[in-house]
Amino acid sequence: MRTEENDFLYRIDQPGEPHFSESEDYYIRQCLFYEIIGKKPRVAPPPFTSLNANFSSLYGYFSPKFIVEGFFGETDPQRRDAVLQIFESRLEMRKRYLSETAEMVRVNGGSFRMGNTSNDPEGCPNETPVHDVRLNYDFWIGKYPVTDYEFLCFLNAKNKTFQLQKAWSTRLGTRPVVMVKRKTAMDFCNWLSASTGLKNAYDSSGSLLSAKGKQTVDVTEVEGYRLPTEAEWEYAARGGHRRNKDLPFSGHKDPRKVAWFNGNARGRPHEVGRKKPNALGIYDLCGNVCEWCQDGYHEYPGFPRENPLENASSRFSTVRGGSWFFPETYCRIAARFFAADSWYNFIGFRLCRTITDLSGSRQ
Repeated sequence: MRTEENDFLYRIDQPGEPHFSESEDYYIRQCLFYEIIGKKPRVAPPPFTSLNANFSSLYGYFSPKFIVEGFFGETDPQRRDAVLQIFESRLEMRKRYLSETAEMVRVNGGSFRMGNTSNDPEGCPNETPVHDVRLNYDFWIGKYPVTDYEFLCFLNAKNKTFQLQKAWSTRLGTRPVVMVKRKTAMDFCNWLSASTGLKNAYDSSGSLLSAKGKQTVDVTEVEGYRLPTEAEWEYAARGGHRRNKDLPFSGHKDPRKVAWFNGNARGRPHEVGRKKPNALGIYDLCGNVCEWCQDGYHEYPGFPRENPLENASSRFSTVRGGSWFFPETYCRIAARFFAADSWYNFIGFRLCRTITDLSGSRQ
């Protein structure tokens, strides 16, 4: 059984990472992107202000050793070695983890009221009846939606053909991936699980698997990466064990503080993490892109539930979160949607994983 200390590709609350500026992160993403597609970077290295060095004249090279030694030469070997160590550490982190957004946040189990708890007049009938839900387990959930860079790594590892979309190279690792079927999102989860030594969460038909490889409807038995249940998604969006207010949007009463929607998104998804996070430090739960959930779509029951997962047959799957395409009222935490398993330019996904061992400590 792997613990979070041994995980790679996705990191879990890893402190002490080397810090680089946004322009430096951008260059490193470029390096790794062009490495994947087999070309040299076509962007000049930025001034590395956080290292007090200027690499702007060193155009188009990937090797950190060449860059650092080329700048410092033999004049300051101690400074050169220090910069090289930090730079290589950052590059290694970028190679070990899919992107700077490849991170998960721990959510401790608990109880909450699910649905249109504030009786918002703009709410839809499918947000009621409001009912009590208890999650008696802890889980990790993606700090951000899965990005196009992370998905590109998956396609590359699977030797699948892919068409680079306009401006991909300038935003890699920063925008949530869209046009991904729910089943393909499950394939991504299984690839990530296999890459990190975890048991797959899905069989070939998309049914959940326990750590013993048996079909299950109990997410506490699932070891690998998976889609969040609808209840997990809403609990996390409300702030999980750290929530303190019944807010209409995840972490705020003003949607412009936390969400990209049709009133401010200018007709496209935006880089993840540009709006404010909620109480758990999770971004983009409201707006930007909708997210596939584990549940099939059904109306709410009128009674309390524990660890709910709607596994009964349904033509549609549950989708949560609102998107750049929707008005702000559809980006409320309580808003629910459903969709057939197809491609949509406003639906992506976020990762989830049950904590099935005793590793780590509660926050």
